[in-house]
Amino acid sequence: AEGRNYHDIHFIRNPLHFIAPQAYPPLVPLVFAPVYHFFGLDLTAMKLAQLASFSLSLIVIGRLFGRSLSTVCVLAVIALFTLNPFVWNQKDVIQSEYLFLLFSFLCLLLMDLRYSREVKGNAVGFGLLLGLTMYLSYATREVGIVLPLTLVCYEIVVLRRLTGTALSAVAVFLLLVWLQKNIMVPEQFYPALYEQLSALAAGEGKK
Repeated sequence: AEGRNYHDIHFIRNPLHFIAPQAYPPLVPLVFAPVYHFFGLDLTAMKLAQLASFSLSLIVIGRLFGRSLSTVCVLAVIALFTLNPFVWNQKDVIQSEYLFLLFSFLCLLLMDLRYSREVKGNAVGFGLLLGLTMYLSYATREVGIVLPLTLVCYEIVVLRRLTGTALSAVAVFLLLVWLQKNIMVPEQFYPALYEQLSALAAGEGKK
């Protein structure tokens, strides 16, 4: 929004007390960037954007569970999930949970549609879409790495082989992760202070 480096958050990592990485995965900041551009540091606008992703995730969850449950049961599942105190309280915190929920369940829905054979067609083409969805989950929270592992394990255990869908999905996922890791390389801010902290950490280690 301001043309600054993605990692330029004025956070100085202390080698003595590691709290967090230089920056978290890029998708959440990317989603909030236009909100910040048009509304500034308006937390209400950011919460509304977050609630929009949560609403979309409920639609995806309903579609996924609706494939095996009745409408009444699906509504009950959504109500119980939404009113869960942990999930409900997320509406008051600007974090990555709702966006990750959307893309992770969208990925699971696509997998279910594919392997129930309701979606036919080019396996590689569908794999590209699936790989992109996996990456969006990973770009929101790195725990999304379990999705390609889930896909590969399913095909090995159930199908006894890896299909073009899984191979192309994993290939796209790995390519996008590689691009993220190599393009969005954090710059070292305040190098003099960082060197001093590193020297201090090294000195304490010798003790």
